[in-house]
Amino acid sequence: MLNNHSIMQNIIKNKNLTRNSLIIIIFIFIIFSTISSVNAHILIVGDSSNDLPEIRQETIRVYKKLVSDGYPVVFLLGENATAENIVKGMYGADAMIFLGHGSDLGYYNNDSGISKAPYALPTIDDFGIWTSKNKLSEGLNLFGFGYKGKFIPPFKKGASVLFIHTCFTTGWVQETFVSNPDETIYNFNIPYVNSGANVYSSGYFQSYEGGYFDGVLGKELANGGKKSLTFREANKLVYSNDKVDTSQYKEYNNMTYYTNNNYSSLFIGNLDSNVLPSPSECSEYDFKAANSWYNSGKSTDDPIYDEFVKQNTISDNPFEDFIDSISLFFEFFTNE
Repeated sequence: MLNNHSIMQNIIKNKNLTRNSLIIIIFIFIIFSTISSVNAHILIVGDSSNDLPEIRQETIRVYKKLVSDGYPVVFLLGENATAENIVKGMYGADAMIFLGHGSDLGYYNNDSGISKAPYALPTIDDFGIWTSKNKLSEGLNLFGFGYKGKFIPPFKKGASVLFIHTCFTTGWVQETFVSNPDETIYNFNIPYVNSGANVYSSGYFQSYEGGYFDGVLGKELANGGKKSLTFREANKLVYSNDKVDTSQYKEYNNMTYYTNNNYSSLFIGNLDSNVLPSPSECSEYDFKAANSWYNSGKSTDDPIYDEFVKQNTISDNPFEDFIDSISLFFEFFTNE
C-alpha cells in the first residue's frame, strides 16, 4: 500500500509524463504541418524574351497584387528570367504564372499549317525550357548546345500552371491557328500535366491598367487572397469570349482538356481545384533545397516528387535520344 509521499511522487511523475507526451505530440504535429507547407510559393515569370512591354507591365501588376495580398513570390522579369532561375523557381511552387511568348524550332511559319514539337518557354539567355515528350529540358539537346538535361517540373502536388499570351498552348500562334490543334496542345502541355499540375492557358490579359481583373487568374486576383476560388467558380465569372466550356471536354492521347469554340482559353485538370492557394498556405521559397535538387541533376528521387509523378515517367532511351538529337539538329538548321 502506497503512503501519501509515494502517491504524490506518482502524481508528479504522471504529470511530467503527460506533459512530455503532449510536447512530443505537438512537436510531431508541427513537423508534419511544416512538411505539408514547406517550399510553397508562387513563381511569376514575365516577358522572358525582354520584348513585350505591355505584358511586362501586366506581369508587374500581377506581382504587386499577389504581394499586397500576402503571398511569397519568386519574381523573374525580363533580364532575370534565365533558364536556370526559372527551373530553380519551379521547385516546390504552388503555382507558376508565365506571361509571355511560347516558341518552337521555327517549323511553324504563321501560315495556319502544321505545328511540330518541341516547344519552348523562351529565356533571356536563349537556352529556353523545352518540351521533351512528357518531360522538360533545360536547353535543347542539339549535340549539347546549352543543354543541361531533362526533368519533371518539380512543382508541389496539385500546383497550378498558368500560361498567359503564350503561343502554342491553346493552338494559337499570334493571329493564326494551327491545323493540328489537339496534337499541339498535347505536346506543349503534357510535361506540366505529367507533374500532377492543373494547367490554365489564355490569350487574354488577366490584369488591366486601372486595377480591372478578368480571366480565371484575374478573377482569383480580384478575390484578394481570401477564400480561394476554384477553376470552375472563377471560370463562371469571366468575360464570355474567355470562358471555357466546362460542360464537355476534348481528348487527345488520353489527355482530356476543356476549351471553347475559338480555342482562346484552355484548362487541363481538376475543375474543382483552387486557382491559387490562400496566402496562409504558402511559405517562403526554399532556395537551399531548390539549389540542392538542381545541382544534384534534378533527380526524381528528391522528396519533392510523389509516387504519382515517379510512376508517370517515360524511361530515357539513350539511342532514341541520340536519333531525336540528330533529327532536331537538321530540322533546326534547315529552318534557319
